[in-house]
Amino acid sequence: MSKKGILISSAIGLVAIAAVAATTFSLGAATSAFAETKTASSMFAGHHGWRHGGKRIAHICSPARSQKIEHGISFVENFMNFTTPQQQAWNGLAQALRAGDGRVEEACSTLKDGEMPKSATAKFAMVETVLSAGLDIVLKVRPAFDKFYDTLNTKQQKSLDDLLSRRHHG
Repeated sequence: MSKKGILISSAIGLVAIAAVAATTFSLGAATSAFAETKTASSMFAGHHGWRHGGKRIAHICSPARSQKIEHGISFVENFMNFTTPQQQAWNGLAQALRAGDGRVEEACSTLKDGEMPKSATAKFAMVETVLSAGLDIVLKVRPAFDKFYDTLNTKQQKSLDDLLSRRHHG
């Protein structure tokens, strides 16, 4: 595949990852709240707990999230020569990504004064909120992504598959 093709496939993958990343805060919050609850017990004392999950959620709830999603969408649109079916499917995927971003914003607005909850019950309520938001996002983005993926040719699909199967550490 040409360098331009790889770049375009990477950009598409980046946007797809951004959609899935919108749900990451759900898992991070759930794990962190559970870990924090465990720290209340002496058996699990010293675990990092909610501190790290709070940083993840604060990052996801920042205005930069929307900017990154829009930047990724614009990047793909500026460099991709879509066929008509691909353009139609891409428009649906971009719309689903934006709706997912709005759903993350709704979940983030449940944080009082941008602070993480203090009580165990409030933490589990937050977990419920973010997991519900994450599931809502996946239920809307996945069908749009599948429809877009189905419009790609075999080389484009393989490139995207390869991109999404790489492990990223950071």
